[in-house]
Amino acid sequence: MTLSFVALPNYLYLCAALYLLALLIWLRVPADQVVASAQPSFSFSILARDIRESVSIVFKNSIALIFAAEVLFTCRNQLVMSLVILKIGRYDPKFKSILVIGLGIILAVAVGAGLNRAVVSLPAGLKKLSVLALIVLSAGATYLSGGAGSQLSPFVFGLLLGSIFGTGIPVYTYLETSRIMKTPAAYQGRSTALLRFVGIFLTLIMAMVLGFFEGRVKSSVALYFSAGAIILLVIFCLVLLQSGSEKTLNTQKNL
Repeated sequence: MTLSFVALPNYLYLCAALYLLALLIWLRVPADQVVASAQPSFSFSILARDIRESVSIVFKNSIALIFAAEVLFTCRNQLVMSLVILKIGRYDPKFKSILVIGLGIILAVAVGAGLNRAVVSLPAGLKKLSVLALIVLSAGATYLSGGAGSQLSPFVFGLLLGSIFGTGIPVYTYLETSRIMKTPAAYQGRSTALLRFVGIFLTLIMAMVLGFFEGRVKSSVALYFSAGAIILLVIFCLVLLQSGSEKTLNTQKNL
């Protein structure tokens, strides 16, 4: 089903509403199934306490930068995925080329999955360099997808859209693995829960903000894809900073 007939501000508000629904459902899930019957399943005081404790865990264990990178990456993926659906609907409103576009997307994502396996097997230094390069490539693909028009063939258009997420697979794997390895075992659940909560909440806010500013700028869809590319470049900087902080900590330990 295409949503290309929906005005872009309303489309973004619809995305925000769906993320709000996801957030509310997530909040209703008891933190512990064993004691769920013995205490209220949800209260804002308990939520505030859990968030405070989870944030302190993130900063206490020096994973704030890699955590921020993964949160931003999650937000970018969620919002750009929504915009990709809209972009396809605008490109192919009568579904004449949807199968060819889909084939291009699937192929690009499959290549990304293969890249992921190759990157995982690399030594630590080369793995870091490969991930940094893929972040830049993914930023480029995101930026170009915003301006891609009907002059592209459906298959190439699909490849371009698929490459956004294909290049992102190894990046996500690296960020997720780095966060998990740096988080003590006892706090894995808290760290992941906070990541999901912040990711959904920020995506909700971003969609509402984009919907508000829609119509005030030209080529807004291209601008929103460009914003996704900028987020990736911020992630690039965060990963570099994380690397620098690790070297500083190792030096201090050796002294």
